Amino acid sequence: MKTSFKLGLLHLLYLVTNCDDDLSHKEITYLNSVLANNDISEHLLNTFRQSLNNSSHEELYRKGIALLNKCSEEYRLRAIGIIYQMAKSDGQIHPREERLMLNVGKSIFIEPAKVLQQNKTNNFFAAGA
Repeated sequence: MKTSFKLGLLHLLYLVTNCDDDLSHKEITYLNSVLANNDISEHLLNTFRQSLNNSSHEELYRKGIALLNKCSEEYRLRAIGIIYQMAKSDGQIHPREERLMLNVGKSIFIEPAKVLQQNKTNNFFAAGA
């Protein structure tokens, strides 16, 4: 899997988990699943953590979008699906999470209908997708 996909995904997962100011146990469990199932190494996590220093949410958003836009449509669709699953993992989607997902979808050129179809038919962290 591409490093740009993994880093872009980390940037946007960070933002979506901070939308509602409450990181639940279910969200942590889902995040750990995403990290394991997408082969995100400790080294890559540390690289990402370093990028958090002195970065605004806007900068993190722009960087995450730029990284994902280097990826194929398949990977961009996968990323938005994972973000969607993260947002709903605590049982509800906060309005700020919904707004973020819509903006991400537009910024990475993924239509909402494709996200919904993918969500119905795919496991977003299936290996090799």
